[in-house]
Amino acid sequence: VKIGSSELHANKKIIQKAIVCSELDKKDHLTKVLQEVWDAIPAPANGKKEMSRTIIFCNKKRTVDYITTQLKRDYWPVVAIHGDKAQYE
Repeated sequence: VKIGSSELHANKKIIQKAIVCSELDKKDHLTKVLQEVWDAIPAPANGKKEMSRTIIFCNKKRTVDYITTQLKRDYWPVVAIHGDKAQYE
């Protein structure tokens, strides 16, 4: 089955990871992956590292809010986006 054009290709810079783990271990695995990404960023001349945009997909809106809260507690700069958020959020 062929769907779409054979000329289209995914961006080679996009990295996808799938980690199978228990529900209780998800936050720890996510934090570990984010830290690995952060550690791989070279320090610029001005010494201020900056992480590229990273998207984390969740299957439930409440999971989005939970993960956002947990990452904020660990001082990660995060925002949540889903349909129950007000426009200003």
